[in-house]
Amino acid sequence: MAIIGKFTDALVRINGVDLSDHIRQVTIETTRAENDITAFGAEYSVFSPGLGDATITMEAWQDFAAGELDATIFPLSSTTTPFEVAVRPTTGAISATNPEYQMSSLMYGYSPIDGEVGGPLSSPLVFRNAAQTGLVRDVTP
Repeated sequence: MAIIGKFTDALVRINGVDLSDHIRQVTIETTRAENDITAFGAEYSVFSPGLGDATITMEAWQDFAAGELDATIFPLSSTTTPFEVAVRPTTGAISATNPEYQMSSLMYGYSPIDGEVGGPLSSPLVFRNAAQTGLVRDVTP
């Protein structure tokens, strides 16, 4: 796969439900805490990588029909049981050039209605890491 110059074919699956046709934007971010381990006598600060974190953020077009966005997301927003979120650059098969990023997730909030007069109804979605494994990159076909 070459450089993706036009991002139009992503796959987004939340708790096993393909919601790709409702997602307008997706961001996957991993971070690691910076632990300051500087000791007396140092001339410069010294840092060590700490615990990792992962977040998948999306902007979705809202849909209240059965089996669609709200019916899928609303129950997940109040559960304490982790669920899977998976994202691929394209809807093609998983491969080295089309990896699937998977994360055992939880939600800590949900805005089912976010819109303004005359505009489309959207919903911001934020999924946080809920497992020791963090974000997993799968390239196995």
